[in-house]
Amino acid sequence: MPGADWIPALREIDGPGDYTPGTELPTFESAHGERFVFLICYEAIRSEFVGEGVRNGVDLLVNLTFDGWFGDTSEPTEHLMLAAVQSALYGVPMIRSTTTGISALIDARGVITRRTELLTRDVLVGTVQPMQVALMR
Repeated sequence: MPGADWIPALREIDGPGDYTPGTELPTFESAHGERFVFLICYEAIRSEFVGEGVRNGVDLLVNLTFDGWFGDTSEPTEHLMLAAVQSALYGVPMIRSTTTGISALIDARGVITRRTELLTRDVLVGTVQPMQVALMR
């Protein structure tokens, strides 16, 4: 459970199991040469993870998440909006795929160009223009 190191009571929530966090954020390369990073769940809204990927030269962010435990609330929309802010902050587009939340294509300005609806089975098809930025150090 994310945050259980800081809030031990979270360990009491029945979830899929205990996981050990990774020690690095690997980058991947597509067959066409785009460099991308996978951001799992809340990593897509945390600047330290997004920024690390961008500093490593990615030109695309890929966010995989499960928002099912939020149900039919405003939280899946908030999660999406916070991810879009990171795309705008770093100037890198994002492909967001959720199992029960809102999947979306987000451009480098943070604009959601395509999206699915909450709790609806759908296929999202669109184009994302990869973009690499140079960060000031």
